[in-house]
Amino acid sequence: MKLRNVARAIALVAVVGIVAAACGGGTKGGGTPTPGTSGSATPKQGGSIVIGAEQWPECINPINECSSATWTWYSVLEHVLPYAMVLDLNGNFVASPTLAEAPTLDNGGITQNPFTITYKINPDAVWADGTPITSADFDFTWKSILNTTGAYTTVGYSSIDTIDTTDPKTAVIKFKDVFVDWPDLFGGVYQGIFEKAASPSPTWRRR
Repeated sequence: MKLRNVARAIALVAVVGIVAAACGGGTKGGGTPTPGTSGSATPKQGGSIVIGAEQWPECINPINECSSATWTWYSVLEHVLPYAMVLDLNGNFVASPTLAEAPTLDNGGITQNPFTITYKINPDAVWADGTPITSADFDFTWKSILNTTGAYTTVGYSSIDTIDTTDPKTAVIKFKDVFVDWPDLFGGVYQGIFEKAASPSPTWRRR
């Protein structure tokens, strides 16, 4: 009985000590930093980061089977390629910053007979060199995937009939049939948008 009381006393002292430490919170490391001071959570623009990776990607071709390699995507392509639609934290497709808005039935971005998706490109969307991202890049991406030998997949892209690039900031994609997984094209969880090459040929060549 005495032993049980001693154990309870020790446990009580330990709890009191933990609570006291939490409430006291020293100013050297346990306190909440004041905004604008050293250690503040206020984000800082610019600078660089170092990301550890388990391995180097075997290659960085965004079309062939190399694009399916985990580290090719996470260490290179995800940070380089722009997307049309992307997944949010809840697993829902939303417009990426590349687009002005997500296509819907209400805004006319999705139409039937024929099934058509209209992407309105954000006027501020540009490539790394400042060149505007245009509907011609969507057309180039589509043709590159279909015309590259050894393409990892052409699912969905082979269902596209035409892409109207009349308006540089509007890509009108007409499908042969209804393709319900259209948000996964030109972005989603695979691929992205490729910049139209200076060469008239849309084919990516394997090295």
